[in-house]
Amino acid sequence: MTTLTNKIKKFPLVFLVCALFACSPQLDPKVGAVFFVKPKGDSYQLLAQERSFIDLKSPTALRSSIEELLKGPTESERAKGLKTEIPAGSRLLGIEETAQNIVLDLNENFASGGGAQSLQCRTEQLSKTLGRFALKKPILVLIEGKQVSGLSGDGWSPSF
Repeated sequence: MTTLTNKIKKFPLVFLVCALFACSPQLDPKVGAVFFVKPKGDSYQLLAQERSFIDLKSPTALRSSIEELLKGPTESERAKGLKTEIPAGSRLLGIEETAQNIVLDLNENFASGGGAQSLQCRTEQLSKTLGRFALKKPILVLIEGKQVSGLSGDGWSPSF
């Protein structure tokens, strides 16, 4: 069985998410939160939305937070004008924590289309959501278990 750690050895660093954002002071530091987009003219603002059922001390909190982010805003959050740049159908394929890093494997939907601003925004959504964990190690992101060579307006390009 191939683990995500073995895939990293096979496929070098794919994409590094800097999860160094401090928790917002208005958020409960023990409760999970995900970040969604509030459009502001030609720009956007990322706003935290608490998920009180995610206990940050739980061993499944990281997985739960990512899965909640990938689901997108709730109906009531959409009614407040929040949206996500993460494409529908994006899924977490795997997660593995090692002594050196945390590896996330996302499906190809996460990396598809949307243009440069959309790609930047979804990366920030993921990074800020993970930043709630005050992780002291890098987050490596794989797409379908593969290395990504770069960004384009059409999404991340896999390396073969």
